[in-house]
Amino acid sequence: MNVSLTQREYRLLLDLLLAADWVIHGHRPEETAEGEPYRMVIQKLLSVAPDFDLGDLVEIDSEHNQYRPTRKLEDETGAWKLLDEYDDRAFWEELIVRMAERDVAAMPGKGDVSSMSQDEYERLVGPLEEKYAGEFHANGIERLTLRNS
Repeated sequence: MNVSLTQREYRLLLDLLLAADWVIHGHRPEETAEGEPYRMVIQKLLSVAPDFDLGDLVEIDSEHNQYRPTRKLEDETGAWKLLDEYDDRAFWEELIVRMAERDVAAMPGKGDVSSMSQDEYERLVGPLEEKYAGEFHANGIERLTLRNS
């Protein structure tokens, strides 16, 4: 199968590759076997940058014998803004869910929320999620504190 891309489409693909590489590998201190198949596809796609007259966006790291984005590509990509927006939203959503589930688990006789039916989960956790969402929307983390045990 052949895929035909314009220079603009390939340029957008480079942004997607940076974002994907960051999501898959950015939180890991070392290369892992799980990430290697993705790394190989990314390498293959980076290698054709000169074919699209975008060789200034990809360089060869001769020490590691692999392609990598240049500083120019990293500085010009629109992917970082999108990743920042995603991280922000994911942070708030995860904080809200975890706090609501913590509060339900602390209710007498409730315990682990993973053993609840979907109906019970929504009935107990849902209102707490709404409460926390409203609080964080209005005040961010301003009123969030940790107690000394």
